[in-house]
Amino acid sequence: RTFILGPLLVLQRLFESSGIDGVLNRIVAQHPKLEFDLRKLVFTMVAARFVKPGSKLKIFEHWQKHFFPEMLTDKIKLHQLYRTLDLLHQHKDEIERSLFLQGRELFNLPVDVVLYDLTTLRFESVREDLGDLRKFGYSKERRSDCTQVVLGLLVDREGIPLGFEVYPGNTFEGHTVADIVTKMRQKF
Repeated sequence: RTFILGPLLVLQRLFESSGIDGVLNRIVAQHPKLEFDLRKLVFTMVAARFVKPGSKLKIFEHWQKHFFPEMLTDKIKLHQLYRTLDLLHQHKDEIERSLFLQGRELFNLPVDVVLYDLTTLRFESVREDLGDLRKFGYSKERRSDCTQVVLGLLVDREGIPLGFEVYPGNTFEGHTVADIVTKMRQKF
């Protein structure tokens, strides 16, 4: 039986050099009763996204069987993947701030120019009652039949992400600029 190993070794090195490991270790320290390996679960989700993007269910059913087992946590449970996402969301600002500072120290890059772009991400759904973000709006994919969210990404001149924000699907693009500038100033 063969396993995927090469991409995992590359990602492991990126996790170490970019400071992601340190950030995840600090998050784990804030949750002493955590009953799963946050770092390995994040690593598994990133690896699956890196190799072939798919859903969390696909990771649970497929990818954990194909990745080199010693680099993953033992027998991932589906609810652990979703709980991992909840923790990452809870610490989003802390993660962005830490990685920003790590990147400035590591690469000594000035942040004098930032680039901001928006896109829409659609759901194969027409239900707007499943939260505050799923709304009908202008779709860049020309899919007015689906609900969507608006995703704003801020990157530096090298294309390194500095942060992101998710807005309701019916948000006018121009209204997001002031919000993202305010949030980034507060954060950095």
